[in-house]
Amino acid sequence: MTELAHHDALTSLPNRLSFLKRAQQTVALSMRQKSRLALMFIDLDGFKPINDRHGHEAGDMVLQQVAVRLGEGFRQADMVARFGGDEFVVLLTDVRDRECLTRMADKVIARLSEPYLIDGASYSIGASIGIACLPDDAEDIESLIAQADAAMYDAKRAGRNCSRFAHRVL
Repeated sequence: MTELAHHDALTSLPNRLSFLKRAQQTVALSMRQKSRLALMFIDLDGFKPINDRHGHEAGDMVLQQVAVRLGEGFRQADMVARFGGDEFVVLLTDVRDRECLTRMADKVIARLSEPYLIDGASYSIGASIGIACLPDDAEDIESLIAQADAAMYDAKRAGRNCSRFAHRVL
């Protein structure tokens, strides 16, 4: 029961509740140590047509493969979670600079854009990624998520399949 309460049944990744609990602890530790964190808010581009045209079973299999690819693409210290639907988040610890984050986001987009082979069929999606940093863009996990989510929508408006950084309004 504990596993179900804290992990997404489809992808086995931490769910939103589990992510928020751990993220609050990570943010508190980061603030105490004066280290930087980053949050990548990832929304899949072109996922809805897979569900609409090929059914939810095909969509579910794509989401499972996305979870595997994301899990392989980050350090063990980082937290990858399914936030809901076709949205994923990654909390990155000990972040050096924006250039490093840009390279990471580009790798994620490239990896998620590779074809998904399911039952002899090939499916393609992309990813729009919003990135927010703590303490640069936010002071707590809720505002960090909000900033990264807004940046993700900036990436969608910029043509999708790209990343954008948060622009904190002071």
